[in-house]
Amino acid sequence: IIKPDLLMVGFGVNDSAGDVGYTPYKSYMKAIVTNARNFIGNSEMEVLYYSPMMPNQLTTTWDRTELLAYEDALEEIAAADQNIGVAKLTSSYDEIIKSKAPEDYLNTYWNHGNDFTGRMYATTILHAMFGDTEVSAPELESKTSNTVTLKKVDGYEYSLHGINWQTSNVFSNLNSSTTYNFVCRTAETDTAFAGVT
Repeated sequence: IIKPDLLMVGFGVNDSAGDVGYTPYKSYMKAIVTNARNFIGNSEMEVLYYSPMMPNQLTTTWDRTELLAYEDALEEIAAADQNIGVAKLTSSYDEIIKSKAPEDYLNTYWNHGNDFTGRMYATTILHAMFGDTEVSAPELESKTSNTVTLKKVDGYEYSLHGINWQTSNVFSNLNSSTTYNFVCRTAETDTAFAGVT
């Protein structure tokens, strides 16, 4: 049997359409985790809930106040369990719908997200799991007519234009009449992927 270290759970859009209500929703979401932990035999398995996106608010099917209440329920569950976190998509969408038309983030105009929504899910979940992974721009240490040396930072890797990455902070065989864009990111480790440039 596979014994995962992390369970990711995301429900709520259809629940709100069916008017499940705050209390039953919270009970269902707690039960999913309890049942999964019991089945796997790991009472401390980490869990990341991701709260539901907001479908088209021009319809009467999905109530934003109920969706926001669902997110509150997830946060209450997480507050009582140090191994549970919440990626707060509902709150993000509560801001998005103030300036974006439904067709900007929905594929079906009703409740299915498009590529924009896919990216929102990905970035929100990654931020919830890893926090801020952006690093500051690399600083120049020295340069010659054909070489640039950036200030070395332990745990970083460097790239010219973000294409190929290297651990060395020195770039040579450059042309003095060319503009170059140097970037850096946290390097991949045994436990984490490379960071964001």
